[in-house]
Amino acid sequence: MAIDQTPGCQRKAGDADELLEEDRSVASGRTLEEIADGIGKRPKPFMLATSKAARADAVWTTKPPAKSSPPARPEPVIVGKMPNFVEPQLAKLADRPPEGSGWAHEVKLDGYRAQLRVSGGESRIRTRTGLDWTDRFAAIAKDAQVLRDCLIDGEVVALDERNLPNFGALQAALSEDKSEDLVFFTFDLLFDGREDLRTLPLADRKARLETLLKAHGISHRLHFVAHIVSGGQAVYESACKMDLEGIVSKQLGAPYRSGRSGSWLKTKCRAGQEVVIGGWTTEAGTVRSLLAGVYRDDEFVYVGRIGTGYGREVAKSLLPHLEKLTRAKSPFQGDTAPPKEKTFAGLNPAWSLKSNLPVGPTRATFARPLSRVYVKISRHATSLQKSQH
Repeated sequence: MAIDQTPGCQRKAGDADELLEEDRSVASGRTLEEIADGIGKRPKPFMLATSKAARADAVWTTKPPAKSSPPARPEPVIVGKMPNFVEPQLAKLADRPPEGSGWAHEVKLDGYRAQLRVSGGESRIRTRTGLDWTDRFAAIAKDAQVLRDCLIDGEVVALDERNLPNFGALQAALSEDKSEDLVFFTFDLLFDGREDLRTLPLADRKARLETLLKAHGISHRLHFVAHIVSGGQAVYESACKMDLEGIVSKQLGAPYRSGRSGSWLKTKCRAGQEVVIGGWTTEAGTVRSLLAGVYRDDEFVYVGRIGTGYGREVAKSLLPHLEKLTRAKSPFQGDTAPPKEKTFAGLNPAWSLKSNLPVGPTRATFARPLSRVYVKISRHATSLQKSQH
């Protein structure tokens, strides 16, 4: 043991007891009671890493600050029974696609939103409102019977010669009971057996959906919708160049939320404008085409003909409405009025439909896009809307 021989440092016997009885801090000179109350002089920083004096009420601790633990990863919820139907999540309309990381961009499909439920080898397909359309999508339902119990969200579409969605072809296939021509594009897995996956991030749900489909070597009528995670604007511009309807952008880390949610955003390629039906032509006693116009400077101007995209059943249901509004004289005015035809019948321009292309100042042919939009409206109970003009 080393003894300090420095002058003035030697102490007599009993000095140690006096030191132990001294209750003052060597850093601040405060008593233990003053330190406990947080009053008195602040301690000098002789043992601190900083030259700044500590607060009088500072608390000494030898433990480092606790690190916050990462949030627990969501787990599937185990349920007693898979539901027959779940209210679907819907996308909010956006002027432009979102930028930044964490977003998945999918093609906006032009078809019927649907849910596929498979249980015990029996499959049912319901619309976005819960209507059972299994019979109308019979070929898809049959192919899906090989899947294990699940509930899948997706869209039923028909493809054209370019393998792009075509709503007119979809409506024609349904009118003629040709469900074998339809394809179910799947983009979300809500239930996997008794596991409710809606609490999981979208990235996890889609990964499990892709694995589920691949495990069964599924037919060409069930497709997995892939996504792109690069810049949303570039994906959007590419979709528009391909004449697609637009894109849907989804947050990869978000759960599935029924109803319209900001974690799903849709950006459309085409602007919309309302056009008014002003005439129609006949063939073999049924509707051959519809003639549309818009109001410009108090004149009803012809803008295009709607000639394809609807099946026999749609034309048949439309015929009584047109016959009630038929007039002898064409309502179209100006230099762009269509030439007279033997099969043409004018209409009181009182019924309107929505076009997904802007109508320019001159006559144009909108047969393909207008027919698709028209059929979309006619599938509802109020197939035509009263014009305010």
